[in-house]
Amino acid sequence: MSEHITAKEKYDRAINALRDDNFEEGVFWMQQAAHSWYKGFYGSARKWIKRYSNIAETKMLADNGNPQAMMKISEYYFYHSPNNNSLRLAHEWNERAAKLGYAPAMANHGVWLIYGWAYVGSNLKDAFGYLSRAEQQHVKDDVGYLGYLGCCYLFGWGTHKDEKKGIMYLKAGERARTNDWMCKNVMTAMKTGKQHLLKSSRVLKNIRRFYN
Repeated sequence: MSEHITAKEKYDRAINALRDDNFEEGVFWMQQAAHSWYKGFYGSARKWIKRYSNIAETKMLADNGNPQAMMKISEYYFYHSPNNNSLRLAHEWNERAAKLGYAPAMANHGVWLIYGWAYVGSNLKDAFGYLSRAEQQHVKDDVGYLGYLGCCYLFGWGTHKDEKKGIMYLKAGERARTNDWMCKNVMTAMKTGKQHLLKSSRVLKNIRRFYN
């Protein structure tokens, strides 16, 4: 007599497999759950199946040294993965792509090094190095990282202080869709003549308290 597995059990098996990064098994059980569960689940399950089927192929490319695939895997772990170590894995894959000189990954890694997230640690000299190399390669997809390069120059994070360059890059980063509160607050202080409110150590302390 064959074992009867409920749709919920199939779904749970899929999630457990995906937590272990077993994409093929996860997709298989998600397909089984989709076919046997109620109709409303089928549409969302199809999206899951497509996502993880694509990730399985991308993971193979990343394992073979493709930096673009590495960054996609990093984004998967950061935004979608049920893996308990997803944030650490996101940082590791992005760093691998950054070390291969892939500019968008270098921009990400430079920002993370400024924030000093637990899995990355803080290193302002390396942060400046990654951000400046990303800028030299003219990353255009999202230039929000330029605001952080501006802060490096403005506060002397990993480089010499240069207020003119700092403001130039902050203005460039200000136009980005992902420009965050830190760069916006720095620009506001500069525009309103309240530069005395900007102390390098205080800004860094607030950043790390907010993100850790």
